[in-house]
Amino acid sequence: MKRTFWKKALTFALSAALAVSVGSVAFAEETQSTPPSMTIEDFEREVRNGSGTYDGNGVTITWSPSSGCFYGQSVHNCLFGDGKSKLPDGNTPDRIQSSYAQYQLFEDLGDVSISNVNFVCVQPESAIILCKNSGWQGTLDPATVKIMAEIQCKNTGNTSFTNCTFNNVTISPYGSGDGDTASFESCRFSNVDKYAIKDIYAQNATVNNCSFNDCNGAIYFEGSTEKGKLSITNNSFSNIAERGMIQFSANGIYSNANVEVTGNTGNVEVLFRELNDSIQSVIYDNPDLAFQKSKTDDSKKELLTASVGNTYYSSLNDAIKAIGSQEATVTLGADCTENVEIPTGANITIDLNGHNITNKDNDTIKNKGNLTITGHGTVDNVTHGKAALYNDVGAVAVLNGGKFTRSHENGIDAGNNGGNSFYTLKNFGTLTINDGVTVNQDGTGNG
Repeated sequence: MKRTFWKKALTFALSAALAVSVGSVAFAEETQSTPPSMTIEDFEREVRNGSGTYDGNGVTITWSPSSGCFYGQSVHNCLFGDGKSKLPDGNTPDRIQSSYAQYQLFEDLGDVSISNVNFVCVQPESAIILCKNSGWQGTLDPATVKIMAEIQCKNTGNTSFTNCTFNNVTISPYGSGDGDTASFESCRFSNVDKYAIKDIYAQNATVNNCSFNDCNGAIYFEGSTEKGKLSITNNSFSNIAERGMIQFSANGIYSNANVEVTGNTGNVEVLFRELNDSIQSVIYDNPDLAFQKSKTDDSKKELLTASVGNTYYSSLNDAIKAIGSQEATVTLGADCTENVEIPTGANITIDLNGHNITNKDNDTIKNKGNLTITGHGTVDNVTHGKAALYNDVGAVAVLNGGKFTRSHENGIDAGNNGGNSFYTLKNFGTLTINDGVTVNQDGTGNG
């Protein structure tokens, strides 16, 4: 199977922080109790007591993986040596795999909903040994490997985590499957050498308003089920390395998936790590997907549409909104299909940089502010009654480069619009067209 890795050192737009000034206010002194800590075993017990639902109210589960012997026979070749067998405690993992200490929870439960719990895995001071009558036993030594915890949710139903934090902990909702949804809302993931969310077997998944910091990978979709709605929205990513923001495994059917990846910010080394042929058409052929295909080679695809300096954006409109009233240049990094609007008060230069802008269903560029267009590239409109550039009342536009056209223009004469006809440039403000600019009424070069 062809393996395609979409790689690029990327930086998204970071949302501006809202500063709130508060005057001097006196508050009554309050005494707040610190939420108690618990072992992983205690945590699972609480979830079971709630029939799959648990609100930790800020409880922190801080633990270090511990050694233990789960071997069912009294006489066996124990990894601890003769007479040194150690009974497992509440923090002994069920399995060891690679550098993971894996904890398998919630077996025989249906839906599981966890909220307001902080998970912190601390490196053990010495090697941990897990003795089992299976291939999942072994030894992990912190002197040679960073030991991470993986919580494997074995429940067969919906799995949701809300307002939880995971430090050196991977969460794997792999028990969910066909018809189920895995949901992560307002969670924070940090300090993970592999994937923060791993083995999403559920048909549907939502990851919204979460933060991923210092992770080798962020989100990993797995499982053989046909995927449905996959929504990755409004998350922040910081220092995500080669495993990427999102990986689609070779398993699973994505040809009918509804993939939404919008409103995300931050920086990643790899955007999509795609091992599944059926995901390609979903991503490449979906004009509404924020990250779009460019005309680069198969081994590297520069997927973000626009940049301002070293900050990259998933759409031209996103870049314009981020600039606000500042004077700045937006450089295209890929062709884009969107209705671009320059708001009143904006002072923006668009460098086409060899790329094309095509409208979706309105004017391709509607300018209400101050706009300069430079570079080689095409601004095209394909919709009846809409212009490639609409310069509004009071707006100022200077065209220093580019070709402006209506490639689907079908007007016959003044009495027959042919179903698709309009002005290439419609000006109600101040418009300057300098040398090097081409204005066509259709794709043939007719003005």
